[in-house]
Amino acid sequence: MSRADDAAAAARRARLTALTVGLAVLLLVGAFVLMVIFVQDEVPLNAAGPVSPTEGYDRGGLVFIGTINVWEVRGRMLEDSSGQVAFVFDLTGPSGQPAPDMLDMQLYLAAPGAEPPGQPLRWAALGSGRYTAGAQLPVAGRWEFRIAFPGIAGVFAFAGGPAGNGS
Repeated sequence: MSRADDAAAAARRARLTALTVGLAVLLLVGAFVLMVIFVQDEVPLNAAGPVSPTEGYDRGGLVFIGTINVWEVRGRMLEDSSGQVAFVFDLTGPSGQPAPDMLDMQLYLAAPGAEPPGQPLRWAALGSGRYTAGAQLPVAGRWEFRIAFPGIAGVFAFAGGPAGNGS
């Protein structure tokens, strides 16, 4: 092989490397753009197990867990026989820090299929990333508890309502 052939081969390898790196960068940028388009605005909060009946909440409830944006959610839904429900949940950040007491968050309660987001709930911060809210379920059936942040909401679906109404 001559020096000219070696130089031509080196130039081809350099062009191929530049093309490969360029395509990889383009794919990466495209993936980030598509991620914005396909990101969900609702994520499920899943039931993780039962909560035994306690004083004041004779029907017990459910533990729910999930992730909303950067917050890990772990909570409990408790209910009494009249359909009064209480939600207590903790929000923990990516490095284990609790969420601040003043958080841009709204809570809602809705029957599935109802116009989102549902009936707003008043909530209170209990400190160290723990929050609580309550509501009276007017009828027995399927319900959704929503924890909403700007652009995304976590949805916990459960069955509840006053005893004797088919729950």
